Amino acid sequence: MSVTPAQIAIVKSTVPILEQGGVALTTHFYKLMLGEQSAVRPFFNMTHQRSGEQPRALANSVLCFARHIDALHKLGPVAAQIVNKHVALQVQPEHYPIVGEYLLRSIREVLGPQVATDEVIDAWGAAYGLLANILIGAEGDMYNALAAAPGGWRGDRKFTISKKVQETPDVTSFYLSPVDKKEVLVNAPGQYLTLIATVNGESIRRNYSVSDACDSKGYRISVKKIAGGAFSEYLHSLPEGAELNVCAPTGEFTLAAESTRPVVLVSAGVGVTPMISMAKAAAAKKRGVTHIHFTKN
Repeated sequence: MSVTPAQIAIVKSTVPILEQGGVALTTHFYKLMLGEQSAVRPFFNMTHQRSGEQPRALANSVLCFARHIDALHKLGPVAAQIVNKHVALQVQPEHYPIVGEYLLRSIREVLGPQVATDEVIDAWGAAYGLLANILIGAEGDMYNALAAAPGGWRGDRKFTISKKVQETPDVTSFYLSPVDKKEVLVNAPGQYLTLIATVNGESIRRNYSVSDACDSKGYRISVKKIAGGAFSEYLHSLPEGAELNVCAPTGEFTLAAESTRPVVLVSAGVGVTPMISMAKAAAAKKRGVTHIHFTKN
């Protein structure tokens, strides 16, 4: 799908509006879509919805896209983050028309007919179609690469909790082993897994960083139990031997494997989890790791 120069100009003209009212737009968007489309609810963290974190993140992404629609190469880091997150959650091409429908509807309803004219809606429709095609293509390539890699897989795969270790009063490490006993994809240091489970009748997906050295036999994640956290409380309640559905490791926040430079890793609280796999990988290559960990007293 192509976007005409006139449509590019219209999208860019909405940047000042998005700067002022982007969060109101994305909040309305999520309210509409999640209220009417239960099929897409599992892909969204409702805790982040209630805190406003997810609407703010989407507003920033929409604004960034509008600013750079005529220079999409500048979206590189943002696009990579979105692609990795979508693949982790198993977003599929058929989900994009749903999002597009509610995005355009929200633009019309929030901005009003005087601002969101037919020309504006058409321009944003074309722009969204362009972005959707780019993301679908990149995500398809990543799905194929994960499936073709040694130990890789497509979709979710059954794992069992082979061991639980309580690290602190509220953090437990879960050792995950594949039920089929076959090798698993060796993650890049810093990547995360997506766990899928049905909690209180609702399908939920959550990302957790791999918190140990990369291994083809299984993974370790270390999860903080959050009061009221639907998934963390559920996970902590599971016994050893329980099964979980797990998606292949993804994530763009990784240690540069080819570098030999010393590494300084700074983290806070449970944010140390991806740093552990990074530190062990760097230490294995004798890169001179300094790990600084700040915790609350």
